This record gives sequence, structure tokens and C-alpha cells, in this order.
Amino acid sequence: MYENFPLGYLSLLNKAFHADKIVHRRKQSKSAEVESYRLSCLLMMQNSVLNYLLKLGNVEGSGWAEDTGFVSRFLFASPPSLIEQRPYSEAPEETKAMDKFHKKVSSLLAEPIP
Repeated sequence: MYENFPLGYLSLLNKAFHADKIVHRRKQSKSAEVESYRLSCLLMMQNSVLNYLLKLGNVEGSGWAEDTGFVSRFLFASPPSLIEQRPYSEAPEETKAMDKFHKKVSSLLAEPIP
């Protein structure tokens, strides 16, 4: 029953990436429909966990994540660790660049979905 659960999860995320309408039907509880939304996703995990997820469904080749187009829709980054390499410094009183960034992101999120 649960062997295809990861495939369904990847399919759901792929739909969310394109803002496709998501319909979840339930027999014994309230059904749900989601539309006009945006997906923002930040996943942080150890390399071993990511490798496991990317190889799910792997039968002599790529796994479900690659076969369904999931991998091509997201940016994967693995920067080197900077733990214990940066000295602590207090945050500045003003953060003009961050304020500008937040204003730009807010204006983009306020735009209607095409």
C-alpha cells in the first residue's frame, strides 16, 4: 500500500511547482481543493538522506525524483560547511539591503498568479 507513497508525494510537489489545482478527495472526512497558491520550498538535510530520497524507485538507472521531473524543478546546493570558521558579530541596526529584498519579494508575492 505504501510503496508508491513517495511517488505520489513527488507528483504533488510537481503540481505545486506549476500551481496546478490540487484536489484531495476523502470518503469519510472533508475533501479539499487548493488553487491560486505559490510553492516555496527550503529543504535542509544530510547528504545520506538526500541520496536516499533521490534513489527511491531506482531500478538500474535514475530514481522517481529524476524520472518525474522533480529534480529539474529545484535548485540543489551543497556549500562547504563554515562551522567554527566565522567569528560572531552583532547584527547592524539598519539592514538596507534586506529591507530592499523584503520589499521586492513582497511585491512579487502580491502579483496575481499567471
